[in-house]
Amino acid sequence: MSWKLNLADLSARGWSKIAHHASLVHPSGIPSYTPDLALLENLLSAASRSGSPGMTLEGLAAVHADRARNLPRPLSGFHAQVAFGECAFGWLVMRNPQTSVIEVDTLEQWFGEERLPEVWEDSRRFGNTVGLREVRETASQV
Repeated sequence: MSWKLNLADLSARGWSKIAHHASLVHPSGIPSYTPDLALLENLLSAASRSGSPGMTLEGLAAVHADRARNLPRPLSGFHAQVAFGECAFGWLVMRNPQTSVIEVDTLEQWFGEERLPEVWEDSRRFGNTVGLREVRETASQV
């Protein structure tokens, strides 16, 4: 038996699906297979004006909170947890371990181009294990 997952599967919306209306770069309420340029620009500009060399966990949390605050109705409990996990997992996997930020180029490649960033392939892929407990603990800070 073969099992395959692709980005189209992940973008499906519904009560039992992981796509949610507070996505950092995908619009609310409509099917979306590519990042929304205005939402992407908002994410990248938040990282640029943070005073850090990239996006902090607090910065991701602020962008997420702004998205959630502007929804017509709150996320379900399940989708709220998925949204917190999106921020936590993205930060844990893509951050620079020396600076604890996600550089703007990395953000653009991961969230904008929806591909693994070059720096991740070079230096962060191996030896960077992220467990569900760590994601959950980090998500509680979002």
